[in-house]
Amino acid sequence: MATSTAHNVRSAAAATEQTANGISDAARIAGSAVRDASHKVADAANSAASNIAGAASTVGARASEAAQEFSHRVERQPLTSVLIAAGAGFVIGLVLGRR
Repeated sequence: MATSTAHNVRSAAAATEQTANGISDAARIAGSAVRDASHKVADAANSAASNIAGAASTVGARASEAAQEFSHRVERQPLTSVLIAAGAGFVIGLVLGRR
C-alpha cells in the first residue's frame, strides 16, 4: 500500500510538472503574440501620424498660396475688391435685418 501511494504521488507530481510546463509554454507563446501585435499597432499608428502630418502640411501650403493670391488680386484690383465687399455686406445686412 505504501508503494502504491508513493507511486500515485510521483505520478501526480509528474502530471503537475507537465501541466506547469504546458502553461509556461502557452504563456510564452501568448506573450510573444502580444508583443508582435503591439509592434504592428505602433507601426500603424506611426504611419497614420506621418500621413496626417503630410496632409496637414499640404493643406497649410495650399491655404498660404490661396491667401497670397487673394492678397495680390486685391492689390491689382482694389476697386473691384471694395465693390464685392460692399455687395456682400449689403446682402448680409438684408438677411440679418429681416430677423
